[in-house]
Amino acid sequence: MIALLDKYPTLERCRRLTWVISGNRPDPSQYTSYPPFISFDGILHAPYTPEALSRIAMMSDDLRHYTQWDSRTGIPDTGLDCLRQAIARSHSLHLPVRLWNAPDFPVAWRQLMELHVDYINTDHIADLAAYLNSR
Repeated sequence: MIALLDKYPTLERCRRLTWVISGNRPDPSQYTSYPPFISFDGILHAPYTPEALSRIAMMSDDLRHYTQWDSRTGIPDTGLDCLRQAIARSHSLHLPVRLWNAPDFPVAWRQLMELHVDYINTDHIADLAAYLNSR
């Protein structure tokens, strides 16, 4: 991937772009060995050294790591405090938060927004856009 990006130095230097490796990431101890224009998607519940944190652009996690969604009441109270703490920790590091495996409909979007999740994953872009525009 880096060799491909090296063919486009303007993209590597563009301050409006953030190149974030998510999913199949290297070990955090290797983050600083990547070129400076590369950032990483950290795991919300994982500890990181200050060096690794300096290369993390956002924190993500599987909502199921904290709780299961209840289709009648939303996120049960049993997982809510731990999730709030994790989000607050990320925000104290000035890092935005994204949760995956979260439900993808208006009631869930509202609850994620109330939790101050910064990015909402969706397969329903038009519906989410309409929901956000109606708020």
